[in-house]
Amino acid sequence: MTDFACLVAIVDDHAQSRRALARLLGSMNCGTVVFASGEAFLTPGGPEVPDLVLLDFNLAGLSGLELLGQALRRHPGATVLVITGREQPGMRQSCLDAGAHGFLNKPIGQDDLVPFLRAGHEHSLKSV
Repeated sequence: MTDFACLVAIVDDHAQSRRALARLLGSMNCGTVVFASGEAFLTPGGPEVPDLVLLDFNLAGLSGLELLGQALRRHPGATVLVITGREQPGMRQSCLDAGAHGFLNKPIGQDDLVPFLRAGHEHSLKSV
């Protein structure tokens, strides 16, 4: 088992996806905070700065690209991954061009997350 001590923000409007991701990350020793909308994620006074943000592209309300830009500005030290269950042509490249650290298709497994958690963990150690 891979073990990371980190905080991950999950922004997804599907409760089942939030629960599945939180369970997966919990099994990897990551704490999670979950948000059912982009607006909830951007509400001032939220939790401490996450090490990783999993941001669903197809949210109601804010567009995926708009929320991506705001997430990168709000949490400049965090790794921001865009996730989707419905990839459309050009979506991946648009997100990467806008600054996303990665783009993952659901369902997401441990092997998908490990490289990003490892990079974030190493970055945190260098900052100490």
